[in-house]
Amino acid sequence: MNDIEGRLPALLDRAAGNPPRSIDVPSVHRRAHRQRVAIASLTAGALAPLAALAVALPLTLTGGGSPKPGAVLSQVPTPNATSTTTTQLATCQATAMRIRIISGSGAAGTHRWVVQAMNPSTSACVTGGYPGMDFHTATGWLNTQVHRGGYPDINGAASTHTVNAGGSVYFVAYYSDATTSAGNCRTFNDIKVTLPNNYNSAVVAAAGCVTPSHVYVGPMTTSRPSP
Repeated sequence: MNDIEGRLPALLDRAAGNPPRSIDVPSVHRRAHRQRVAIASLTAGALAPLAALAVALPLTLTGGGSPKPGAVLSQVPTPNATSTTTTQLATCQATAMRIRIISGSGAAGTHRWVVQAMNPSTSACVTGGYPGMDFHTATGWLNTQVHRGGYPDINGAASTHTVNAGGSVYFVAYYSDATTSAGNCRTFNDIKVTLPNNYNSAVVAAAGCVTPSHVYVGPMTTSRPSP
């Protein structure tokens, strides 16, 4: 009888849907809370090294993906640029070239020369533009100022040419021996040729009579002009 009376309150509580009186509800909640805190601590402790590793390791992008905010982009090495050195050729010097008049013609007071400059060295050189000319008389050099162009076959544009070893360049020159208002022509016994961009000249044997104000030259060319 005493046993039934002792269990009666518990049975009544169970029938009413109340928790058993022997259970301390606040203690249960505190225990569950401690378990959750412990699990969270263990999880955080386990994930911390992984998070540090993810930050330390650089992110290498492949394909067309975009990095997420905060990602560390790796520096992708680029190959060293290959520099190419272009060898600059020397300017052809008149004193090092073999210069000669290879053809001459004239009529009605106007004379035409084809002048050749051959590179006898073992190295190529460059030249281009208009040459200079002067005439030596009994009283010395005339300091002639030549005209560039003026005749159909010397009116072409100037350009730069590479003269290989053993190669040649040419130019055409016109001069007059007519008497003008400036006076008679001057007798000469040598001419002087100055190649473009030169400060020295080559002396070439030639003879005739020239009107100093009527000397015309064409540009240097690698094509041999007609006689």
